[in-house]
Amino acid sequence: MKSAFLVESRKFEIREVELPAIRPTEMLVRIKSCGLCHSELGRYLGKGTLWTGQPLRYPDRLGHEPAGVVEEVGKEVVGFEPGDKVTGMGFGPSFSEYAVVDFGNPRRVPMVVKAPDNVPIELCIGEPIKCCTTIVRYSQVKFGDYVFVAGCGFMGLLVIANLASRGLSEIIACDLIDERLQLAKELGATITLHAGRDDVVKEVEAATNGRMCDVAFEGIGRPAGVSLTSRIIKNSPPPGVIILYGYHAWPDTYDLSMWGPKAPLVVSLHPAYSPDQMRDLEIAMSAVGKGHYPLERLITHRYRLEEVGLGFEALEKPPEGFIKGIVTP
Repeated sequence: MKSAFLVESRKFEIREVELPAIRPTEMLVRIKSCGLCHSELGRYLGKGTLWTGQPLRYPDRLGHEPAGVVEEVGKEVVGFEPGDKVTGMGFGPSFSEYAVVDFGNPRRVPMVVKAPDNVPIELCIGEPIKCCTTIVRYSQVKFGDYVFVAGCGFMGLLVIANLASRGLSEIIACDLIDERLQLAKELGATITLHAGRDDVVKEVEAATNGRMCDVAFEGIGRPAGVSLTSRIIKNSPPPGVIILYGYHAWPDTYDLSMWGPKAPLVVSLHPAYSPDQMRDLEIAMSAVGKGHYPLERLITHRYRLEEVGLGFEALEKPPEGFIKGIVTP
């Protein structure tokens, strides 16, 4: 089979490797797609692994947002059979033609579910959709809250679609790209603000009759995103909630002075926060099957396995119209 190896910073090689022979507790999946994720961008750039900053060891293999079709099932694996469309977390490196799912490792049990039959399998990248499910499920958003979403990339747009399904009074979306703001409105945002043209704080104050926002989702992963959400969050009891889900992966300088007088509840809703990730994954795929997410519009760029490097270049410097990219072996 063919597999992509990161052999140095910014350089992939496509290598022929032996198709693995599966053990009784394993399942072989033919990869149909794997999402490109900013959490792996640091490894591609040679900065080290996310959060830890530890140096990389080459060659490295990436890809953790897979979707595919079961090719072979070990005799101890239950619930799956060849031909099943599957997605989830805990596959082997998935910028590859095949990946092995090992159910026999008690320290790292994979989470795998069947993908809905009515959606093309290459769109069913369960890991990031599950993460957005976690973000909203545990965000403490209540009916009637004023909600602010900073950043309308793939994750932010999924969050907006999820929030809109709850029938909230106002969902205020903010971004720097008009096309993304238009899509945010189509997905359920009631107010859209351009961070480069609008006075966001004044517009939020007017839209909320001076109340400001009950909950703010920060998905930018930069100090500016934290500053903005801190400025638009309410300061009346009970405290407002700031949800940090952007990847603040590298050291930087943050101004948290607004947290003192407002005393917001700040929650880091990254994947590990979930008490039941498998349930979140099941809910995410149910939502996909019911058409809550227009994935055919949110997944904007596709790359062949041999073009995986171009995909990471797009993550670093997004081309016009880029929201989410996938690699399709």
